[in-house]
Amino acid sequence: MENIIYVFSEEDRDHMKELGYKLLKEDERNQVYAFAAKAEPGLEELEKIPFVLSNILTF
Repeated sequence: MENIIYVFSEEDRDHMKELGYKLLKEDERNQVYAFAAKAEPGLEELEKIPFVLSNILTF
């Protein structure tokens, strides 16, 4: 199970925060933002946001 969600814009970062996702790390210079995935299944609320799921925190 992937437990990290990466998004790549400030707008998407703000939207993720509004949805209640916890910001783990951010690299504002490169616009990479890592969030903890929620425990409940389904990512329907993210269908309009480009994101990447991972199990590795890369920065």
